[in-house]
Amino acid sequence: MYAHGGVLQESAVTRARPGEIGAERGRRGGVPGEGQFLRQLLQLVDVGDNSIELPRPDGQLSLGNPKARQGSNSAHDLRCHRRGVGGHPKIVSRKTIFAVSSRKTRGTHGALHARIRALGKERKLVALTRLSSRMGFDAWIVGGAPRDLVLGRDVTEVDLAVSGDAGEIARALQSRGYGRAILLSGERRPRVYRVAGRGRIVDVGELEGDSIETDLARRDFTVNAIAIALDSGDVVDPFRGIADLAAGLLRMVAEKNLVADPLRPLRAARLIATHGLRPDSRTSAACRRVAPALFRVARERVQAELAKLLDARETAPALVWAAKAGLLEPAFDVALSDRDWSAVARALVPFDAGFARRLSPPRRRRLRLALLAARLGLSPAQADGWLRRRRWGSEEAREVSRLLAFAAAAREVRTDDQAWRWVLRAGGCATDALRLLETVDPRSRAAVAKLSARVARRKPIPDVRGGDVVEWLNIAPGREVGELLEAVRVESLAGRIRTRNEAREWLRSHPRFANRSGRAD
Repeated sequence: MYAHGGVLQESAVTRARPGEIGAERGRRGGVPGEGQFLRQLLQLVDVGDNSIELPRPDGQLSLGNPKARQGSNSAHDLRCHRRGVGGHPKIVSRKTIFAVSSRKTRGTHGALHARIRALGKERKLVALTRLSSRMGFDAWIVGGAPRDLVLGRDVTEVDLAVSGDAGEIARALQSRGYGRAILLSGERRPRVYRVAGRGRIVDVGELEGDSIETDLARRDFTVNAIAIALDSGDVVDPFRGIADLAAGLLRMVAEKNLVADPLRPLRAARLIATHGLRPDSRTSAACRRVAPALFRVARERVQAELAKLLDARETAPALVWAAKAGLLEPAFDVALSDRDWSAVARALVPFDAGFARRLSPPRRRRLRLALLAARLGLSPAQADGWLRRRRWGSEEAREVSRLLAFAAAAREVRTDDQAWRWVLRAGGCATDALRLLETVDPRSRAAVAKLSARVARRKPIPDVRGGDVVEWLNIAPGREVGELLEAVRVESLAGRIRTRNEAREWLRSHPRFANRSGRAD
């Protein structure tokens, strides 16, 4: 690694060349009230010893009464029937299998109850249940919410598939004060509306096909092809997605679904990072075949998926898989071989460590983007332009560029004054810039250690402004005022100036002004 013209470069990875950075429905029952809906949701947590009798002929799951110590570990329950000891008897429904928690579940059994209870009390969902009875439509919770309920994760938003007019339903919610109805799908069908306002975001989308099973058959991966009937709480899982979650497996529903939306292979990488799932060989091979079509996907959609991936606590394994699948070149629009992209992806391993996991997701994401840019041999200015073209936004591009610039500048620090000026100018990104430099260039550890010590020792800066400098020294506003103000702040960081009075006396004793008459008192 070396620095040239402010560029952090790594000789082990080919530098990107100029010009290569671019451009039949589930049956309806009676509509329950809030309490009934909540009780049915809670029954998702446990089933009784007669669970083998639970699946109904239509492929949905009738829920039994919970018994003690059952359903607390679905991965255990789903495996133990093979051994004939412990757990639930084998659930034999061809279409539906049931489980709630898994070996990936971090929370307690009680915490999972609490999450489901909170979802059941969600005002929008209660209102939607009542609307479905009044307006005569069916609704199912689909997408990430059933998946994350099974895993015991927090549900950040709720996607609903409805048999009625999504616009009419969304506007009915809006008229009842649950937020503004916004069309997300544009001219595309089926239509999807977002009801955004206070509380959880709810997206209301029309069924694809004439039944929930047909809709689920068009989804990307089995873990995302699970539905919960809003009125009854029945689970619809025609592709054994819950069993795949218990096994930590990521499996496509059908390759044609990936072809229909080439963003979906990149979503596979994101689910590796965010949920720790492992793609099977057929899914990996299909993703590789579809990867070139990612060039045709709108940059905004690609950026949104990459942002979720880079926000995750651990990203390197997902990026290595994506590199091998040929996804990173079209995703980042940088022409490198899959082998070089794999090297770039492996370079992010240090930023999966403990310190990075403690950072906020935006800070973690920007640090990883800066490391990617450094490994690609991009200067701060090149990284800024690249990220803007890839729809990361001006703020994101600016912050990543600053990290690269201050990492490069840290290598040039020699004197104590330069060190404190670097600390002042780097400000809140100083620590991350030093982490970036140390990762890209391990030979810089001594310089990083010295600057890190100063960052740790920096003192508060008194409230001294340009107008104060003008008044205290009786000088005209101009460039000199800015230079003097920076000098005061450097001395303050070092602990040599602690108050406004000390700042005034320091300025007046400055060699340029010590003998100047006419000073204001």
